[in-house]
Amino acid sequence: MIGIMASALAAGSVADTDTPPAKACLYVVRASTGIEVTLPLPEPPGRQLVRGSDGRWHPVKGAMGKGDIRLAFSVGDLSDGEVLVALGCPADIVLDDHEPPKVVGVVLDQTPCSPGATLDLGTLDAPPDHISVTFQDEANALLPASTRVTIAGDCRRPGESGVAWTPGDSPRTGTVEITPGAFPVEARSGEQSIEVCVDDVALDRVAGTCTIRYHWVPPYTLPDGRRLSVDSVTDAEGWQDWWVVADGVHMDASGKTTAGLTWLSQPHNRAHWIRMDFPEDKQIRGVRLWWPYYKQYRTSRSFRVQALGANGAWRTVAKVDDRTEEQMTEVHFSPVRTKAVRVWQPPLSGQRDRAEYMWLAEFEVE
Repeated sequence: MIGIMASALAAGSVADTDTPPAKACLYVVRASTGIEVTLPLPEPPGRQLVRGSDGRWHPVKGAMGKGDIRLAFSVGDLSDGEVLVALGCPADIVLDDHEPPKVVGVVLDQTPCSPGATLDLGTLDAPPDHISVTFQDEANALLPASTRVTIAGDCRRPGESGVAWTPGDSPRTGTVEITPGAFPVEARSGEQSIEVCVDDVALDRVAGTCTIRYHWVPPYTLPDGRRLSVDSVTDAEGWQDWWVVADGVHMDASGKTTAGLTWLSQPHNRAHWIRMDFPEDKQIRGVRLWWPYYKQYRTSRSFRVQALGANGAWRTVAKVDDRTEEQMTEVHFSPVRTKAVRVWQPPLSGQRDRAEYMWLAEFEVE
């Protein structure tokens, strides 16, 4: 069996094996036995190279025709059943570059983040409006046409809605500009992932990548205009309607299940929280937290009640620690006027048997 794949080594159209390529091309020839192939030569012809079984690039030895070249490969020339052929290779490509472009900068909504191939943002109050990812290669120029941004299976290139390419100070650097809101992806609870891929012109098939992950639960607006938000929601069946924490129904020991009656977070070792925003500034002086009952009341051991300040920062107005199991916890504090209140649970501070969760039946503010 013989297979041939072609890809561009520079910006431009990808060549096939029937039409002479206008740009340099990298061919991947796959076979299970010795073969002869005829490939079209680009204009201008440039360097013709083949990667031997030793992993190094060598000048091609073949019969030149009119606009093509005929090559013969023995089984010994094939490495794992394939051989790479570069036709029209520009003189400025560094042949021994085997490293992909590196991520050297990530900016989310004008806030710099630590760059890296993987960035886990944890739980967000809202998804980012704009993301900039800067790539740099130490040896070769980047290939802007190779750029791909994928969100929830929707893959786009520069020039398509939501993706743009900004050149850097040299051909070896550049920035991918991403507007996630331009992707027609239905908002959903759970883990979100943005995959960014950029290659260089090196004679390899290893691209630079950046994966940005975060967890976001779309907020829920109650009929009276109050808006509820939580850090996460369990994937288990039956707890998707988490906003039942504001339906006025209190659990007691007679309940046989908490599904459909409570909010249950994802289990992890980060902080959990539930937040209530008011349609307008409101003076509050306390909260009542009604806990689920499953074999026992699932009372969080520690939590903080926090009010949102005018500067956008959370201010702790009450601390609760070392709480034991009970149906309801009532917390009072000095009256404060605020736009929003939240109950914040420190990492691993849930009910002692399942400390990685936050589990709540009803959230009331007075």
